[in-house]
Amino acid sequence: MGTKFLKENKGALKISRTENGAYHVAFSSPATGRNSFAYGSDFKRAYKKMVHLYNLKYA
Repeated sequence: MGTKFLKENKGALKISRTENGAYHVAFSSPATGRNSFAYGSDFKRAYKKMVHLYNLKYA
């Protein structure tokens, strides 16, 4: 996991936690107009799921 995804897609992450402790990871790119988000029990799972969903949506 690193910044490769962020650099390739020209965007940034927003990370927050829900009341029950789950992570919400959201990606947005003003340059491309693309976005994606996912929830997970920890940051790593939420990030990987967000990247997976992004690839499904825009591939």
